[in-house]
Amino acid sequence: FAQTNISAMSHDAPSPDNGAIGRLPIELILLIFNHIHKIDDWKNIAMVNRAWSKLVPSLTEMVINWKCTPAHFNTLSARFKRVARVTFVLPCNITDDHLVTALAANWPHLARINARRSFEQITDAGVTALAKGCPSLTSVRLQNNYQVTDIGVQALAECCKNLASVDFSRCINLTDASVLVLAASCPALVSVDFSHCPAVTMLQSGAIFPNLTPILT
Repeated sequence: FAQTNISAMSHDAPSPDNGAIGRLPIELILLIFNHIHKIDDWKNIAMVNRAWSKLVPSLTEMVINWKCTPAHFNTLSARFKRVARVTFVLPCNITDDHLVTALAANWPHLARINARRSFEQITDAGVTALAKGCPSLTSVRLQNNYQVTDIGVQALAECCKNLASVDFSRCINLTDASVLVLAASCPALVSVDFSHCPAVTMLQSGAIFPNLTPILT
């Protein structure tokens, strides 16, 4: 199937209702859900039976791509409050600080965000909102961004103490100050990627993060 904008998983899905539709395996239901991108479709799904109605709000993982418009995203982020993992796939329409701020306000349990190259226009304001709204973040992939500076990374380090993995490759405005604040504030880090960040030099010694193998090219 072609990738669409929502991939969903629930770890506490309810038992299905009686009937042919209700007896569908949860795995198959979630595969179907993977190809839905309009809020009206989600509303219709919730009306199929009680099990599906309960399953929809409990979705914990999403994949966002070009089929998800900013309007759709605002509605989806407000409806699904339990999202813990989100991946943004190019091409993506969720590219400004306002939408990231909405994400942060609606998904306080978010633990992993993979923006790949989708957040190229996000600034320190958006990253700061993400950090303050999602303090449970453990993994952040923010690649190819030319707007974010050490200020945004400092916000993440100070608000998200449980960070275990960060990828800031090709974020060319970052400096050694980002390395220092992460090292001081995030003891759980096991993966750090500052590859192709020309102003980051401290990782070459390996002394800043002695418990991991940082990536710096």
